[in-house]
Amino acid sequence: LGALAVASSLAQAASAVVLVYSGVLLLGWSRVYMQDLADGLMAPLSYGAIALIGGWLALRGARKLLPRRERHVHDHEHSHDHGHAQDCGCGHAHGPTADQAASVRSLRDALLLVGAIAIRPCTGSLFLLIITWRMGLLWQGILGAFAIGLGTAAVTLAVAAASVTLREGTLARISTGPATARALGLVETLAGAIIAALAVQLLLRAL
Repeated sequence: LGALAVASSLAQAASAVVLVYSGVLLLGWSRVYMQDLADGLMAPLSYGAIALIGGWLALRGARKLLPRRERHVHDHEHSHDHGHAQDCGCGHAHGPTADQAASVRSLRDALLLVGAIAIRPCTGSLFLLIITWRMGLLWQGILGAFAIGLGTAAVTLAVAAASVTLREGTLARISTGPATARALGLVETLAGAIIAALAVQLLLRAL
């Protein structure tokens, strides 16, 4: 949970450092051009990537629902059903939103989510890096950008911890039978659909 929150924020800070210093030192970009690039190109790319992840999570949850219906008819596969129900337990990794936190359950999920977030660098870090570059404070700007990332991670982690605590307290009162496994699959499908819908809405606004 904490590692993913920190990784997401630090990845955004790192992408801001790469964008600013590659643009300034290698390509001679201006502040306005870099800001327009971040808002006009990288933001839509980030929203599109998050929408794809949401769609993939929704499809994965839907696929988990169908096999369970088949296993319900064939009672002799009960042992396999038990193992799969454990796999459908709530994950503890956290993303930028509560829905993403509930859907991330593997290292691949985490890497996809961090990459989608990192595509769009932090605007505050961009401004800080450009200002400190103008003042000749290169390392101070880089450290400041990562400090902003850590601050964002701290806030994200606090919200995520509250969300996970509430969710685990609720799930602890529910049985772990097949009905619960199907319900968790449905939750994953709905969470993925919500993530995709919100990301598509942001993408359309950015375009």
